Amino acid sequence: MKYSIPSALLAAALAGPFPAFAAEGPVRAGVRAEATDPVGPVYLVTLDGMMCGECQKKVQGALEKIDGVDKVAADWQSGTVHVTMANAHGVLTLEQVQKALAEFKEFTLKDVKKA
Repeated sequence: MKYSIPSALLAAALAGPFPAFAAEGPVRAGVRAEATDPVGPVYLVTLDGMMCGECQKKVQGALEKIDGVDKVAADWQSGTVHVTMANAHGVLTLEQVQKALAEFKEFTLKDVKKA
C-alpha cells in the first residue's frame, strides 16, 4: 500500500517543530513581529568622526543606552545612524544624543531628525 503526503504537510514537518512558536513574543507566520515592525518613530542621526567598525560599535552602544530607544543601526561609511524608538510616542532629541556621545570626543554630532 502506498501513502501520499500533501506537500504542505511535508514542508511543515521538515521545517521543525512548530516554527510559528519558536520565538518568544508576538509571532506572525513564524517571525517575531519586533524583528520586522518598527514600534515607534525612526530618527536619522548624522555625525562626523565614525571612521571604522569600532567607531560604529561605540556610537551604536552609546545610543542604545538612551531611555526609550528600541534599536540602533549605525553605518560608519555614511556617517548615519537610524534610531528606532520603543513606542509610538517616543522622541529623540539632539540633547539626548549629545549627552550619550559626550564621552567620545572624536564624534561631532551634525543633526537629529525624523527619518
